[in-house]
Amino acid sequence: MPGEGWRLAATLRHVGAQYEDDRESDVLPAATTLDLFAQVPLGAKASLVLRAKNVTDETIVTRYQGGSMDQGVPRTLWAGLRWVCEAMGTVRYNVGARTLHWLIALLIIANIAGGLLHEPLDGVIAIMPLHKAVGMTVLVLSLVRLGWRMAWTAPAYPATMARVEVGLAHLVHVVLYLFMIAMPLTGWIMSSASPYPLTWFGLFDIPRLPVLKDSLLAGLGHEAHEIGGYLLIALVAGHALAALRHHFLLKDDILKRML
Repeated sequence: MPGEGWRLAATLRHVGAQYEDDRESDVLPAATTLDLFAQVPLGAKASLVLRAKNVTDETIVTRYQGGSMDQGVPRTLWAGLRWVCEAMGTVRYNVGARTLHWLIALLIIANIAGGLLHEPLDGVIAIMPLHKAVGMTVLVLSLVRLGWRMAWTAPAYPATMARVEVGLAHLVHVVLYLFMIAMPLTGWIMSSASPYPLTWFGLFDIPRLPVLKDSLLAGLGHEAHEIGGYLLIALVAGHALAALRHHFLLKDDILKRML
C-alpha cells in the first residue's frame, strides 16, 4: 500500500534525524524511536525487516556515513534504517573488522600460551621461533586493524549501556590496541639484541633493530615484555568475561556484533 510505504519512510526519517542528533554520544535514542517505530503498520514492519536483512551491513553504514542520495534516499532515511537494523540485531562490525578481530585474538592467545610454556617444553618443541614469528604477524595485523578501524565507524552501543560503561568500553579498546602493538615491539627489541635467529616461520629473515646486547633499551624491552604479558592476560580475560556478561546476563547484542 502506498500509504504504508509513505508512513514507513516518514517514520524512518524521524528516527534517522534523532539518531543523527544523538550519534556523537554513541547511545541510540531508544524510547522515542521505539514509540515511532511502533506506529508503523505491521505489514510495513515485516517488509522493512525482511529488506533490512538482505542489505549488507557495509551498504547501510557506507550510505549512512557518506550521506548517499542514491535514488533520492536522504541521509536521515539511511540513518533510520541503520537504527532499525541495530534494534533488530542485524548491524555488526563489517567482515574485515570481524576477521581481523578473531584472527588477532587467536594469535595472541596462542602466543600467550607459547610464552608461558616455552620453558617447560624446552627440548620437546622449539616454541620461541614460532612465538617470535607470530608476534610479528600480530604487529602487522594490528596496524592493519587500526587503519581499518579509523576508516570505518563501528556500530553504536546499545541504549541500555550507561555513559560510564560506554566510556570504559572505549578505554579498554584503546588499551588493547596499545598492547597489541607494544607487546610485539618489545619482543622485537629483545630479539634484535639476541644472538638467536629472527625469521618469519623460517621463510625469510626479519630485520633486526639497532639494539645492543646488555644495553639499557634491551633490558627495558625485556622487562616491559615480561610484565606486559601478564597484564595482557588480565586484559584479554577481562575483555572476554565482559563480552560473555553482555551475552548471557544482560542479553544484548554486544557479542553478536563481532560474530
